[in-house]
Amino acid sequence: MVELLRLCRKLKLKAGIHTNGSRPAVLKKLLDMKLLDFLYLDIKSPFSDKIFEKVSRSKTFFIKEVEIIARIKESITILNETDIDLTIVTVIVPSLLYKVEDLYEIAKVVQELGCNWELRGFSSDGFIKDKKFSILSLPTREFLENLKSLIKKRYPDIKISLE
Repeated sequence: MVELLRLCRKLKLKAGIHTNGSRPAVLKKLLDMKLLDFLYLDIKSPFSDKIFEKVSRSKTFFIKEVEIIARIKESITILNETDIDLTIVTVIVPSLLYKVEDLYEIAKVVQELGCNWELRGFSSDGFIKDKKFSILSLPTREFLENLKSLIKKRYPDIKISLE
C-alpha cells in the first residue's frame, strides 16, 4: 500500500484510504509519511461491546471486541490531531444499527472530530454471504432523512450527508 501511495504522490494524484480504524500504528505511519489526502473511517456502531459485536460480528476475529474498540478509539485520537480530509461512514442496517439513540453516540464522536459524516443505507447487492441479510427490508430514503433530521436537532452543527 505504501508503494502505491508513493506512486500517487509522484504522479501528483490525490490518494486516500477507507479503513475500519483497527490498525492505528499503520494509520499513524501513513499520516506521518504524508501519503494521504483523505480518509474514510467506518464507524459501524457505538463503542459498546454488545452492540459492536452484534454489528461487526467481532467474535469471529482473533482479538476481543474490547481491544478492537480500543484500537479504533486510538485511531480517532490520531485523526483528531491531523487536518486530513476525514469522512466518517456509518451504514444503517435494519435490525442491527438503526436506532437514533445509537447514532447519537456516534454523532458525539463526529462532532468532536469536526469532520463529515456519511450515513448509508444497507444494501444487499448480492455480495452478502449470510442469507439472513439478503431478506432484510432496506432502509428507505425517508427513514434515512428522518434519522438525519433527528441527529441535526441534537447536533445542529454536525456535517451529515446521506449516500
